[in-house]
Amino acid sequence: MIAAIYVYPNSLPHLFGEDHEAITLNLGGKYFYRVGEVRGHSRILDKERNSLYVDRFWPEGVSLISAIVGANGTGKSTILQAIKLSCQLVLEEDDAAVVIWAKDAGQLFYYTPYLTENRSDEDGSNVHNLSKLSQMSNDSKYENLDFSGHWEYHKSERLKRIILLVENEKYKKSLQELEITTFERVQIKFLKITKDHWNVSRNFVPFFESFEKLKEKEWTKNEEDLIDKLGLKSAADIKESREYQVNSRKSRLRLTILESIIKKVHSILENTGNKFLEEGYINDDLGTSSQKFKEITSTKEAFFWFIENAYFEIRKQKYYLPIDEIRKFTNLLLEFVEFNNQIDNWTILTVNFAETKTIIDAYQSFLLSFKEVFTYDEKIFMTFSPDKTLSTGEMSFYELFSALNYSNYRIEKKLDLTAYQEQELVNYEDFIVLLDEADLGFHPFWKRKYIQFLSLMLPDIFVDKKIQLIISTHDPLTLSDIPNNNIIYLKKENSIVRELGIYDSERPQKSFAANITDLLADSFFVDDGLIGDFAKDKIKEVINNLNFLILEGEIRDLRKQNESNYKDLLRDKEEQYRDLEGKFSRREKQYLKSVIEIIDEPILKHKMDEMYYQAFPSEIDKDEAIKRAKRILGNAGLNIKDLK
Repeated sequence: MIAAIYVYPNSLPHLFGEDHEAITLNLGGKYFYRVGEVRGHSRILDKERNSLYVDRFWPEGVSLISAIVGANGTGKSTILQAIKLSCQLVLEEDDAAVVIWAKDAGQLFYYTPYLTENRSDEDGSNVHNLSKLSQMSNDSKYENLDFSGHWEYHKSERLKRIILLVENEKYKKSLQELEITTFERVQIKFLKITKDHWNVSRNFVPFFESFEKLKEKEWTKNEEDLIDKLGLKSAADIKESREYQVNSRKSRLRLTILESIIKKVHSILENTGNKFLEEGYINDDLGTSSQKFKEITSTKEAFFWFIENAYFEIRKQKYYLPIDEIRKFTNLLLEFVEFNNQIDNWTILTVNFAETKTIIDAYQSFLLSFKEVFTYDEKIFMTFSPDKTLSTGEMSFYELFSALNYSNYRIEKKLDLTAYQEQELVNYEDFIVLLDEADLGFHPFWKRKYIQFLSLMLPDIFVDKKIQLIISTHDPLTLSDIPNNNIIYLKKENSIVRELGIYDSERPQKSFAANITDLLADSFFVDDGLIGDFAKDKIKEVINNLNFLILEGEIRDLRKQNESNYKDLLRDKEEQYRDLEGKFSRREKQYLKSVIEIIDEPILKHKMDEMYYQAFPSEIDKDEAIKRAKRILGNAGLNIKDLK
């Protein structure tokens, strides 16, 4: 478990100031640590037991959850970045501790919903960078596109990840409890991957060229047969026939899907490199001019004949294409076409959510089946789009957990490793998840469940791992689930950030299970009221106006008294009057009363009512005023006598 972050001297000058000293940021482990430099090496100089540490506090599988909070510009994101790039960490096991680098800490995951620089090129091999920019780059890394193109591909791949999450039986119940909108139908569009023949085995090139010609012939024949079958005699008959339209689109879509799969297999062979350039063979040395192949009139059957008869041979070792996975994936897609009678576009297949999951699973098996002998080719040939648009918050929630879930899938399948790296693969037991304001855009209901959901769901995603979470947040609902000693508080003073240590007198003292208004005032350093500035200014305006009117009345009464005993008091009142005169906008009484009416804080509303009737005594209806006071105070759970 990582118990502290060590920022060595002057390593973050833009944050903590030039020539800053060593800083140890404690995360709430069993001990508080102080780390420093001894003869050029980082050493633990001091440790003290954390009296508020609770053993086995978090759900099984979660070792520790910590938070970093502070105003904008205090460096929360910088510290999370530094954990994976440049800081050292205090690893705590029972009562022993050692200072280590991030590469030795375990598997790190870094997530941020912001489209900002992520520096993934500097990450260690143990870091999965799930920043928005990194995900976008990875989702379309094989494409030469402008930003809008990258964004469209990212949305498609994001939807795939979400479907894999939502349709997983492990998570369905938990997600249903959140009452988040889901999709019902998904459109799958099939693209044509364009590839040359530089790396395809010489003997296979004629087959890939022939598939295109065969597809066009089959399309023409299908159209002719369909017109004859339906007895259509003219262009008008064809245009008006609903049965023709449906079956024609079905036929065209089937051929489009076949063409896309064939081009995908072509792409995989191209991206494998030239190691099979002269080593590809067909059983019995048959070619496209052979009678067996020429007799085939179906594109599907011709393609299946090819994959069943094609093989590679290197040093008397034979390698075959993954026939079963290719056939299964192809037939699955074609079956969905067969039973779909609402095809409006011959490049798009529309299916429900569960069917989409089945297709994605088959596609993943299809890709993985090539990995060992050929390559894991992620060049996109299917894009996914939903039938409805989710809110930003809903999408943010899905995106966070689906990204972590898919990242774990890639680890389990070793998809990001070269053959050499696989030999050196480290099977980490500790998974450290860094979440930079990942609750951005969440509905308050989900924010309230955020920590609980993380602590319960991540052990289901990262099975049999020891999980640690370090988050940054601006939300009091999130912070109310974190013990105070597990929080790093950062405060900016004169452009320099400083940490409020465990014993710092300015350190906030309330977090876990604290009232939200207390958290805002204390833990988030909101020290100028807990209502919006616009509302605050409106209330000040009304109070200034009422005070002005009240003073007018008091001065008028004092002048009527005309007694020497009141001269000093009158002079004070007139001075206050002149101070307020510039702030008084001379609003009519109906405006002032209307503003008071919409105030929802009951005690404030009651007090301003009193001021209003003091300013306009002729407005007082005693019985109505009593009823109004009872109603206002009742809403606040008070009685009139409580104000005496």
